[in-house]
Amino acid sequence: MIMIKQTITEVLTEVQTNYPWPLTPRQGKVLSRIASCRTPIMGGQLSRCDNCDVLNMMYYSCRDRHCPQCQSLAKAKWLEDRKSELLPIDYYHVVFTLPHELNPIARVNPKVIYNLLNKAAWKTVKTLGADEKRLNGKMGMMSFLHTWGQQVNHHIHLHCIVPGGAISNSQKKWHPAKSSYLFPVRAMSRMFRGCYVSALRRAYQNGELEFQGKSSDLAEEKVFGQLLDELMKKEWVVYCKKPLPSGKPVLNYLSQYTHKIAISNHRIISTDQHEITFTWKDYSANNKVKKSTIKKTEFRRRYLLHVLPSGFMRVRHYGFLGSRYKRRNLDLIRRLLNAAPVIKTQKVALGFVEMMQKLTGTDVQSCAICKTGKMVLIGEMPRLWKSPPDK
Repeated sequence: MIMIKQTITEVLTEVQTNYPWPLTPRQGKVLSRIASCRTPIMGGQLSRCDNCDVLNMMYYSCRDRHCPQCQSLAKAKWLEDRKSELLPIDYYHVVFTLPHELNPIARVNPKVIYNLLNKAAWKTVKTLGADEKRLNGKMGMMSFLHTWGQQVNHHIHLHCIVPGGAISNSQKKWHPAKSSYLFPVRAMSRMFRGCYVSALRRAYQNGELEFQGKSSDLAEEKVFGQLLDELMKKEWVVYCKKPLPSGKPVLNYLSQYTHKIAISNHRIISTDQHEITFTWKDYSANNKVKKSTIKKTEFRRRYLLHVLPSGFMRVRHYGFLGSRYKRRNLDLIRRLLNAAPVIKTQKVALGFVEMMQKLTGTDVQSCAICKTGKMVLIGEMPRLWKSPPDK
């Protein structure tokens, strides 16, 4: 068995002094958090087992959404909050993918490009759902932005979970989706392409885009127009999977996409002084698992491509799942479906120990040495780094 020699965090920080590409302030801040995660810089708690007297120092995490060590609890909590929102209907998984020709623009203008992706995807679903020949009503959607491919390169796509139906305009009927697909993929692809290219053209005309490096030539109106013309000639990739049944299967499925990062520790096979080897799935070869070996500096360059702009919401809700009227809309749909209402319970504020036990089944107070004792807090190390993480 090949042992993992380093974690992603170790690889990212190891090449920090020899990194050949300049970091943006945002990338530098994220990298500093990841490097400090669960180290003395973050502070921590000293505990002693009440049975065997062993001491344990537990350092605090950075809680950054790009950190490979900090997503488990956040994911479990998010999924717990979604349980009461599930409807007794089928759900559809739709993936909207941007052509790679837009990658150079996205590297300089990530917030604009990613926002347009969300807006174009939702406009596609909303417009087709409102069509009188289709569902003729108001749709809902959850979206999860991913910016990476299996080899940690730039591959911008949006995973969307769409409830299988729409509320009628009169709000007196529920119109269920009756086919094994949500809408014809060709229709979604053409509409998505048109919505996105039109929005990108407006962004250019309004001066919302910057051009640097590989995208510098696109600053000229003629060259940018040629790019848009080429994009309109391409078939854009939109993928719709078979419907998912409501309940636990949907939650389990969602967990694959909600708080995922570009690559996780279990995919690291080996590292040496200069290179890193990791596994990836080749979807063009029946999901065959392959290996790639690249320079550590290149790995870090690829990883930092996926640092999101500060304050950017990666998970979004639309239509009747929009935050403002979500509870009212869900109650309405349940009445239209003659489904049992959700019993509302008062939320109890849980501490870290109780929350970990409830959401992950892990008892962080259990002694790892004797297995019978409980770890009792006896002291605390102050946090040396005061900067709060971005949300």
